[in-house]
Amino acid sequence: MADVFDQMGEMWQAPGFVRAEAGKVTGGLISPKSLANFESDGSGPPSLKLGGKVFYEMSTFIPWLREWASKKRGGKR
Repeated sequence: MADVFDQMGEMWQAPGFVRAEAGKVTGGLISPKSLANFESDGSGPPSLKLGGKVFYEMSTFIPWLREWASKKRGGKR
């Protein structure tokens, strides 16, 4: 059964997104600035730098987002 994170990944009809689209992808849960901060402290999702932009693959972003949300909720599901 798909959870909300799987649904986010399915709704985004591309294999990934650039950092500026983070709010659209996550329904406003994470801003582009937050992703930049996570990257700078080493806690962010895997990313690629393409054409001067930071790109996140959905296949690695969704598991990271699920883990991040779990920590924010105190590990409760």
